[in-house]
Amino acid sequence: MANAPDLSIQLQAVGDEPRHLSELLTTFPLAAVIVDPFTHESSWLLDTARRILTVFREADVRVAFVVAGTDSDGASRFLGPLTDEILTLADPDRSLARSMESWPSFPPSWLSARTVRSSVPPKVGIRSPGVRRQPAWLI
Repeated sequence: MANAPDLSIQLQAVGDEPRHLSELLTTFPLAAVIVDPFTHESSWLLDTARRILTVFREADVRVAFVVAGTDSDGASRFLGPLTDEILTLADPDRSLARSMESWPSFPPSWLSARTVRSSVPPKVGIRSPGVRRQPAWLI
């Protein structure tokens, strides 16, 4: 589950320069699976996560793996050929990961860390950050 992430968090795509989270959210929401290369549970979920992200790729979201606690080279080694298939972001200082309550994590699509709550009409409200409980028009 995501707390409101800080938009100044820097993530580095494999083979690219570090970018602020706000830059990654300018065009599309981000649907990311956040994994920790130093836990067995994360490696067990890679195939399932790949299938989920492949399905979400057809939606209006940017799909990505966020690999916490390592640089882009470590993220590339952990995910192997998946880095060629799905955008891979490194979170070396675990800034984004610290905003999660559980691991591994698949946070709901972030429309923008600032606009998710403001885009929901007051009568509907956000009961849960889970994707299936969001109103259909948000997805």
